[in-house]
Amino acid sequence: MDAIVEMTDELRVYGGGYSAYEELVAAEEEAKRSRLTDAKKTLTIEKRQRIELETTLARADRKAATDTANKRRPKIVMNGLSDFAQKSAAKRRGDKAADEARAEADVQRAKDALRRDPSITLHLPETEVHAGKRVLEIDSAGLERPWTIVGAERIRLTGPNGAGKSSLLAALRGGSASAPVVELFPGLSTAVHVPIAHLDQQYRLPEHSSVMDAVRDPNPGLEKHRVHEVLAAMGLRAGRTEQLCGTLSGGERFRVALAAALLADPAPQLLLLDEPGNNLDVASQRALASALEGFGGAMLLVTHDDRLGEELGAVTEWDVRELREAPAEGDQSTTVSKGTDRAVSDLPAFGIMDG
Repeated sequence: MDAIVEMTDELRVYGGGYSAYEELVAAEEEAKRSRLTDAKKTLTIEKRQRIELETTLARADRKAATDTANKRRPKIVMNGLSDFAQKSAAKRRGDKAADEARAEADVQRAKDALRRDPSITLHLPETEVHAGKRVLEIDSAGLERPWTIVGAERIRLTGPNGAGKSSLLAALRGGSASAPVVELFPGLSTAVHVPIAHLDQQYRLPEHSSVMDAVRDPNPGLEKHRVHEVLAAMGLRAGRTEQLCGTLSGGERFRVALAAALLADPAPQLLLLDEPGNNLDVASQRALASALEGFGGAMLLVTHDDRLGEELGAVTEWDVRELREAPAEGDQSTTVSKGTDRAVSDLPAFGIMDG
């Protein structure tokens, strides 16, 4: 990779690969944090000087009042001095207030210049899977032995474009596939033993519904405070929950769709992710990895991004081409005879499935 192009409020090009980009960004952020520290120090000094000025002016006012009471000078002179002192004090107060306001503005600008922390802190104990629990089994005519997920394993599906990765996820979910699954994978059968959620790269949300409704409508028993809690952890504060989904950015849509999936009842213990990083900027990809640290279930992931796969902990790979080898002559079965297995045509057609 020759360069990284980043679009925030402006388009920026960083030469070199992703590692060089991260180093440059880290150096920039360190410089920005240093400027913020300096700005805060300046503001502290300005505030202290304003307090000192008020103390000095108050002392001068008391002295002038004492001099007037003691009639140390003619009244006309005292009145003139008082008028001059008041005008001078007002100017000094105004100048010092302006200095403090500029210092406060500098602090705010320094804060705004810092990148927003994309990290998401979630605790989802209801998604946890015990280490020995069998989560998923996939078998086909091309496999020597079934693929299985046990416990909170994270698996990455690999294979070239068109090999059937998304079709397999859609089949597991129970939705429609881009090609007939039984033609892609002869003899395919699956067994899902836990509730399942599927998050595809489109982050489909009802465009004219609010964020709150998009999360709660599929989950009618969900309390509003829990939605606020999770969305706030994902960087969407309470004021944003009434925003229409159609106005959200790609990163915001991901956060809302992920919240809706993770807050389902029953809670998903197997998460299917289809190219989750496609519509996300670098910060949102980091947020995805951070959010899913709190997911205690298993994961089946499709991504072309090796770095994202590693960040999500999907170190084991399954190549879907292994499923596509032709069955032995005379074997036209599309299911494997196992007590808990189901043919793909028997899977329910909705996003969260209690297996």
